Amino acid sequence: MNECEDAFPYTWFGKSGLGVSVTRNQGSHMLHALRHVFGPLQSVVGQMQTQLKTWELPSGETMQVETDDTSHALLRFANGAMGTLTTSWTAADCPGFSIDAFGSKGRLRLDALRYPSIASAKLYAGQSDYAMEPRGQEVPVPERLCTVDGRVVAPDPADGSGEQRVSLGRLFDGFTRAIRDGGEPPASFARSLEVQRILEALYASHRRKAWVDLTPGADLG
Repeated sequence: MNECEDAFPYTWFGKSGLGVSVTRNQGSHMLHALRHVFGPLQSVVGQMQTQLKTWELPSGETMQVETDDTSHALLRFANGAMGTLTTSWTAADCPGFSIDAFGSKGRLRLDALRYPSIASAKLYAGQSDYAMEPRGQEVPVPERLCTVDGRVVAPDPADGSGEQRVSLGRLFDGFTRAIRDGGEPPASFARSLEVQRILEALYASHRRKAWVDLTPGADLG
């Protein structure tokens, strides 16, 4: 490791061939959430770009970036829903994390700093009245989403979890329940493999400039 990497340890995020990119990193987190909420995906189309082609490092050195830093995708879910996914780690003023879902009965929007946490998450809900401006109001995050094994877990900024105490607790609790009672944990190898397959389909779509099917056996080359 050179002095430049000591000052900024994530220089490898900009190097190709290491399995890193905004699509693979932030995109995978988003896809896990979208898959959990909306179900399996049927097909995708994606576009990736490197908007900031040179990084200026704290040491004063510069490096040429070899990985994508901005990604846009269209998603078609197996249940007929459609969605868009946008992620970037060079966007100005860091827009943060958000999921915006709407249907015939209304709209739900989740906003959070960085990745969602109980400490920063804000939930908005609005009924469908076909108005030309948003009418949603902030609503409390349900207490059941702040519990682990039936107990409310308060966030603690000093615990070293990056304000992810509840999320990590629910993840570990899900694993122990799966071991004890059987069934799939909330983040299983099978689900991770499914998300990885979606990522590969997005890159295949970028190369082909076309929709890519996600049915079993589909060509993702």
